[in-house]
Amino acid sequence: LKGNTEALCDRIDQEISLFQQALQDDTTLRRLQRIARLAA
Repeated sequence: LKGNTEALCDRIDQEISLFQQALQDDTTLRRLQRIARLAA
């Protein structure tokens, strides 16, 4: 059971960091679009 819990926690950590990465990419894209609009 302990091993399973550990694996689950690792999995959750992985999912969270992927999610945060996706959010960062999203804000980066928005920022780039805003800059592109200003530059256009």
